[in-house]
Amino acid sequence: MPYPYATPAAVKARMNITTTTHDSLLSGMCDQVNALVESIAGRALGSSTVTAEKLDGWDALEGGRVILYPKGVRSISSLEVAAYTGDSYVTVPSTDWFLRPTANLRTPGWPAFEIWMTDIPASSNSLPTFEGGFDTIRMTADIGWAQMPLEVREVAEVTVVRAWQARQAGQTDEAGTDENGTSTISRYLSGRDMQTLMRYRWRSIEIV
Repeated sequence: MPYPYATPAAVKARMNITTTTHDSLLSGMCDQVNALVESIAGRALGSSTVTAEKLDGWDALEGGRVILYPKGVRSISSLEVAAYTGDSYVTVPSTDWFLRPTANLRTPGWPAFEIWMTDIPASSNSLPTFEGGFDTIRMTADIGWAQMPLEVREVAEVTVVRAWQARQAGQTDEAGTDENGTSTISRYLSGRDMQTLMRYRWRSIEIV
């Protein structure tokens, strides 16, 4: 299930609805819009944890020193690496990995998206690189955004409101017009809202 960017309670507050008559329908519409948000962003935009999540060392860049993590990572409690597929894991000392960009270079409230191995490993670190292979990295961490971004919640809530207004107008794409006959309410994302979600979209790095 996607994160609850839009909730029936928040949507009802926007529309000044105080009854519970349509709660079931609004709940379904919120679920649909929440799924749309994550489909466009290409990732979840909230807080969660992973335990012993496995990553492929084949994806490492910079000579095996960096792994990109599109979901975003706020803190790591355990990082382990293996020399090859199926090998035993060894624990990387907490002094030997870094999250980047640093907090002062990130958009406020955003997590890091890169995990770097140090260039000066501790003497106890027997494997100071991310080695090629399948599931050669294992991590337990707090990931994603500490809080769902307010602007994303706004987009989701407003989109549900538009969808509701369109339903009330017979499922048309236009639920109202101004004095010039221009559509004032559309059940689709506005250009502004789409731009907001696109700012959260992960952009893959192309290697040529």
